[in-house]
Amino acid sequence: MKRANIPSWLLLAIAGLLPTSSLLCQQDVVLVHPIRVREILPPTGAKQQLEPSGLVLFKNRWLIVSDEKDIADIYQLSPENAQTLQAEPFLSLSPILGVASQDLEGITSCGGRIYVVDERTYTVVEIGSDGEALAHPLDLSSVQMEANGTVPVENSGAGIEGIACDEAASILYVAQERQPRMIYAVDLSTFKTMDAFDVPAGWESPRTDGGRLVYADYSDLYFENGFLYALQRSDRTVLKIAPQKKRLVSKLRLDFQESQYYDYKEPFGMAEGLYLTRERIYIVLDNNGMARIGDPQNTSPLLFEFTRPSDF
Repeated sequence: MKRANIPSWLLLAIAGLLPTSSLLCQQDVVLVHPIRVREILPPTGAKQQLEPSGLVLFKNRWLIVSDEKDIADIYQLSPENAQTLQAEPFLSLSPILGVASQDLEGITSCGGRIYVVDERTYTVVEIGSDGEALAHPLDLSSVQMEANGTVPVENSGAGIEGIACDEAASILYVAQERQPRMIYAVDLSTFKTMDAFDVPAGWESPRTDGGRLVYADYSDLYFENGFLYALQRSDRTVLKIAPQKKRLVSKLRLDFQESQYYDYKEPFGMAEGLYLTRERIYIVLDNNGMARIGDPQNTSPLLFEFTRPSDF
């Protein structure tokens, strides 16, 4: 009798050594293809590179932040044509806060207010309809220690990388990028961290690629109808999570490679912004000044648009 070739991950799952959600990641990953890719032009007269991080549709306006160090600005993206968006300053937080923010990495909206996160200082900045901004430092260590016996690594390149809001439950979700990666639930009224958890990435993290360590890092979050969506940058996937049960529900793979668009050979992903509508999924790339293939003068970031599966 011919022996069946059973994958090792399936044997582990059958033996109970992998959680059910890991099995789900291997079998039920849906692949979606870009239906439109648009360039994001830098603000008029800009002297520094635009590095988009985070994405939100706020009052019919696309907003991003730039993680270029020491620039505390929110930008609005306006259509120039079918293939191009123009970035222009929407709100500068530096004069409002009194100091330049260190490293803005995510943006969301909730109840008519805007919330952004600062990776280096572990701070949520709350912006009211009148433009008034309040900084709320987060204490993540004690809850994370209780959850899994670890604390966030003090690394300016591996801190908070995404934010989303459950308005009905009055919860902000923020994501620690890596080392270790983590999702935190923060009380929207007190800004106290209530819980910390993670879900399986679907692969062993970190992995080695060309001698480089590649982590299953979180780069943005989005919340809708009881589910939390997490952008997993390095394998270009979006995870659908039931946060109350701390369970991975499904996984979506985005069919693109940065090397198709940029002169880029690194194993790390560039996707840093995530937003979903009823029919679409939007992903923004932070290309860190990398040039487009065949056009060394063009260092524009990109906004990808995908069709959203009806059950995702």
